[in-house]
Amino acid sequence: MTTKLIAGIDLGGTKIQTVVLNGQEIVGRFRVPTPQTGADAVLAAMAESVKSALHFGEQPLSALKAIGVGSPGVIEGTSVASSPNVPGFEVGPIPVGEELSKALGGTDVRVDNDVRVAVLGEWKRGAGRPFKDFLGVFVGTGVGGGLILD
Repeated sequence: MTTKLIAGIDLGGTKIQTVVLNGQEIVGRFRVPTPQTGADAVLAAMAESVKSALHFGEQPLSALKAIGVGSPGVIEGTSVASSPNVPGFEVGPIPVGEELSKALGGTDVRVDNDVRVAVLGEWKRGAGRPFKDFLGVFVGTGVGGGLILD
């Protein structure tokens, strides 16, 4: 059976953190400072962080099935419309999904707001599991929150 890996990228104003999963097992990870020189440099660093996480996990790019990106700011489809905390992403749209897919062999890329996916993740798999309704507030380069009412 062919291994199908999933990568997750946490894009922030100060760091890009990538993890590669095989099911629920972490098989690779990489963290790099967010370039301060503009959108092209940030996109290149995101692609390189995925390649590095795969490399350190001794996994081939060909095994990568999909990538999920959590980005601060306003998200439209797979683009970041604006994100004042990420250098070069202040005014968009920045085609994050399209550019990452091109750089990583056509891999499927999904993009959503970082706090939205963090709150959903905590509700499904973390501290929020015992609760029907859940509120999460995250503080990083910026502040964001999410509310789940089930």
